Amino acid sequence: MNYLSNIKWSNLLIDGLLSILIGCYFIFFSEVLTKIIILSLGGGLIVGGLIFLLIYYIGKSKNQYNHIYHLTQGLVYLAIGIAIVFKPYLMTDLILYIVAVWLLVSGISQLIYSFRFKKHIGNVLLLRIGAAIFLILGMSIFLSPQDTINTISEIIGVLVVIMGIILLYFGTILYRISKKQTVESAEIITIDEDSKA
Repeated sequence: MNYLSNIKWSNLLIDGLLSILIGCYFIFFSEVLTKIIILSLGGGLIVGGLIFLLIYYIGKSKNQYNHIYHLTQGLVYLAIGIAIVFKPYLMTDLILYIVAVWLLVSGISQLIYSFRFKKHIGNVLLLRIGAAIFLILGMSIFLSPQDTINTISEIIGVLVVIMGIILLYFGTILYRISKKQTVESAEIITIDEDSKA
């Protein structure tokens, strides 16, 4: 009980509220969130490209051997970053299709493993379920990339909101425990003072 009282109930309540807010953001503003992430990636690549160009400029003045590498990397980063910033949805679709290909390849590989190594693995049900999930997700992205990403974002949002509600619940429990212990401590102090008097 003393251990529970040392845990800050306010931290759990704040984390719970923040989780609910973030979860709601995932549910209701998934497209905006995706765009922010993509634009942040583009901005990061632009900054990285400028840093590499600066390193190239410094290296060139000092006659360093690998300055051409820094120039090439800087220009590539800069070009990709600018393309992402000005065409974010194009990059979003490209990333989604890459993920879709990976999911399909991984799902097929898992199915092959589940049949080929069944003797060694034993129960392959979980492996086949995982393969089915990967294949369904991969095909869903190919058929409707934006709807799939929105659905995944909404599922994440719902899970985060549920976690937030759980944190709020435990936060209120710890709050009640801390209040009860405060009252008990006050009663003990009062009894001690009365006995001394």
